[in-house]
Amino acid sequence: PPAEQSTESILESGEELQKTRFHTVKSGETLTSIARMYDMTVTELRRLNDKTSDRLGIGQRLVVHEIVTAPPSVSEDVSKSTPQGMFTLYTVQRGESVETLLERFELSLRQLQALNPDTDLNEIRPGRQLTILLPPSKTFPNPYLRDSNIESMGSIWVFPYEDGERANTTTSGELYHPDELTGAHATLPLGSVIFIRSEKTDRSSFVRINDRHTEKGLKLSGRAFDVLKLESVPENERMVTILLDL
Repeated sequence: PPAEQSTESILESGEELQKTRFHTVKSGETLTSIARMYDMTVTELRRLNDKTSDRLGIGQRLVVHEIVTAPPSVSEDVSKSTPQGMFTLYTVQRGESVETLLERFELSLRQLQALNPDTDLNEIRPGRQLTILLPPSKTFPNPYLRDSNIESMGSIWVFPYEDGERANTTTSGELYHPDELTGAHATLPLGSVIFIRSEKTDRSSFVRINDRHTEKGLKLSGRAFDVLKLESVPENERMVTILLDL
């Protein structure tokens, strides 16, 4: 087909490079004419795009090349992955569910939904493509758990940002995003990264200070609060220990 009719994106999945081809619908085109253009059947075209009707809109993008790939995995070769993990486009296989995907890729339901905001995770089916963050290929010792060069600031009360504060401008000039590991404190240096630990939940996390507030305690982003699993802890017992790397 003519180059202007389609675009391609290349993804790394396992050991192979896969191509996803899209077609942008133009005036006068139908499912039949588009299927014929790419040597497909109308049934295949409908299946790839989860379509139940023949209605098309000018400018609509249709998948016209199916990714046939083994389930993606993190390579042991660091040059093919990163210690932070790697984003990829994954095609749901027959027999898979949201629960199996969360376990396989070490994601929470909230993280998977954030990666796929326009997808109803209650209705995933084989052939559906999801953005996935693959688990990191390598782990490193936690530098904040060394026996030296660490100063404990003691325990401090913590509380979360309100839901209505999303996209508010922080003191550092950034917009508050609940999915980032950030926090607000009255005196800790802006831009500093601290390591906090909850004895109640036996959970810990890094937090970057990017905001100020006038209340006592440490104000945590939604994600940091969730990582520490503090929702189930009574408010007056939501304490963490702050460690600073000297």
